Amino acid sequence: MIKVHCVAHRLELCLKGAFKDSYFTQIDELLMRLYSLYRHSCKKWKELKAIGEALEEHVMKPSRSQGTRWINHRRKALSSLASNYRCIVAHLLERQGDSGPDQQKLKAYWRQLTSSKFVLYMALYQDLLADLAELSLDFQADELSLSSVRSRVMASQAALLKQKEQPGPYLRPVITAFTNTGSTGVFIYKGVEISTSSTSAEAFHCQRREIVNTINACIGRRFSTDPVLLASEVFDPVNMPAEDNISAIQQYGDSDLRKLCEHFEPLLTSNGPLLTSNGSNVAERMLTEKESKYPNLLHLVRIVLVFPVSTSQVERQFSTMKRMQGDWRLRLKTSTIEDLLLIKSEGCDPVAYESEEAVARCDDD
Repeated sequence: MIKVHCVAHRLELCLKGAFKDSYFTQIDELLMRLYSLYRHSCKKWKELKAIGEALEEHVMKPSRSQGTRWINHRRKALSSLASNYRCIVAHLLERQGDSGPDQQKLKAYWRQLTSSKFVLYMALYQDLLADLAELSLDFQADELSLSSVRSRVMASQAALLKQKEQPGPYLRPVITAFTNTGSTGVFIYKGVEISTSSTSAEAFHCQRREIVNTINACIGRRFSTDPVLLASEVFDPVNMPAEDNISAIQQYGDSDLRKLCEHFEPLLTSNGPLLTSNGSNVAERMLTEKESKYPNLLHLVRIVLVFPVSTSQVERQFSTMKRMQGDWRLRLKTSTIEDLLLIKSEGCDPVAYESEEAVARCDDD
């Protein structure tokens, strides 16, 4: 059995370690509390929508920040909060005058939302998750190959490092407004007055750089030390030498291919003897000599291209099955569920589906 650590989950563990004990955990907690506040109270949700209508703003339904694809879920939850920011602040301020068990809780939410520290870190969080969520979604794609993992990680790290020196698109306007407050000590964010007294711009920039460094370090530890991922880069076209560079081709990838052959030995042994340590010019031989002479070489290429590096497809199947087999469909046969799952995972887009061929086939039968 050949083990594989799902790269999407590996990325989640990276960020879980990077964000631990940071202010982002407080943002996550508030996101979940606001989600519960409006998810479990129809009255509060109607009040929020009424405020949105009065302010002539579209109110997005608060999104759950934690889920199967938690990085993208957090990005959506942050986007929803930023879009509803003015309406939520107005609603919490309006409800502070009510007497009841929720009064102090709503006051605490309002104070946190209207602090300059929260606004700055929320914008920074949006910028960071914009790149990381795209990487996570790339890792969940069915066509992801083992050889392309490292290149995608490095591209994401490069994008993160840019934010170390220059603020991203979400943070940039907030920083501009924050630094141009003048003597008033107040700036406007989404139509809400925010005091700058609780936050130092210099301290925030230092913390921003530290956060980016921490994220990159965590990603590096997870993805830059795996020998199989490193060796698989030999099949990435970006890393291959030019066709006219004969000397580079002759030396390219010998040790990496041997390492991959050792790792995937159970799959390769059926195709004949593996590469020996005395082999050389592996890439050149693979391109010039017959497949029958070195069957394990091209077999290795096929393995690297199709070997699953993510369990996202399996998790999507479980989620699909959960939606299909609800309380009103508990008596579905196993064969029916399998057919429905196959249609969902392998079928064409319902919008583009043309039924004429299927109808004609039924008529023929």
